[in-house]
Amino acid sequence: MPVKSFSQADILVSDRRRLERPMVLVVGLSIVTFTLCTDNMFYLLAAVAVCAIRLMAVSRNKELYVRRAWINVAVLLATALTALDLFSIANNPLATLGNYIVLIIMCKLFERSINRDYVWLLVLSLLLMVASSMFNASLALALSMLVYVLGLCHTAAVLTLKTGLDNVATSHLS
Repeated sequence: MPVKSFSQADILVSDRRRLERPMVLVVGLSIVTFTLCTDNMFYLLAAVAVCAIRLMAVSRNKELYVRRAWINVAVLLATALTALDLFSIANNPLATLGNYIVLIIMCKLFERSINRDYVWLLVLSLLLMVASSMFNASLALALSMLVYVLGLCHTAAVLTLKTGLDNVATSHLS
């Protein structure tokens, strides 16, 4: 897996760590909430490992990524796995589609990230939280949802600032 250091513009101007830490935590919270609601420990452990790897790389000002062709192959395998799961009678279709979203998020976390990818991650994590609320209606889920919404608002605000800084940096810096 290639490891790329953040550029000086990423470190000084846009400060990607300030965006990526809360974004990964919000995405991780949505995955943990969904997998606990559906009692799927394999996806829970895999997603926690992926989020931990991403957080460790970000804390060192690095971006760990996999080439786009491998990401596409992983997405195709996830799609095939989901199609097989959907055709089996015993599984809940909503849980299967939620697991598919978890797989897509894990793939997106190993992709080279631009602002559009951050938005996709936040939207997919929001879908997971909505699906979690369809499975469970408990106080723990309500607290998780509250923390998630606060983290999502913070991440959206930081993403908006980063987008503005990126636009200014591209127009004024060579």
